[in-house]
Amino acid sequence: KLINDKCLIKSICYFNPPREDKSLKSVKMISKKTFCLLSDSIKNLKTSNKKLSVLLSGGIDSSILTKICIDNYNIDTTYSTSYPFGDPNHNTEKEYAFSAAEVFNLHHNYFETTNENYLKGFIKSIFECEEPISHLQSPLFYLLFKEGIPKQRDIVIIGYGADDLWGSNRH
Repeated sequence: KLINDKCLIKSICYFNPPREDKSLKSVKMISKKTFCLLSDSIKNLKTSNKKLSVLLSGGIDSSILTKICIDNYNIDTTYSTSYPFGDPNHNTEKEYAFSAAEVFNLHHNYFETTNENYLKGFIKSIFECEEPISHLQSPLFYLLFKEGIPKQRDIVIIGYGADDLWGSNRH
């Protein structure tokens, strides 16, 4: 909420953001605190660790969440997908995901989509949501969750939107 040209942080969907900590005076301190908050938020899943699946794109956000899940839950497999309408010889999303998985010594499952499959996923994701979908990634997530991730792994850790948190979003 904007009041007198200042942002006021409010609770969103039962998420209560931490209060401002004026003792955090450096990027290193803020990064460490953010990492601890992310780790703490995932610790509630400890009893469900056999049900976890982690999406690894190879970006900053998914790599940090993957590392937290490796440390806390000994995950050994990650998942990803990407848009089918790009040049398959220059699929940087796929390259990043596999290179990050290699660094973490993980098995990585990449779900390959086709243009036809994407369009079917587009229609099916609208049907499942019962409202317009808000992002082009929605059909990819729908297909990945329905066909690419084992059914028993129904808790998905994803860094969707974290680019804003880490300051790496250029928009």
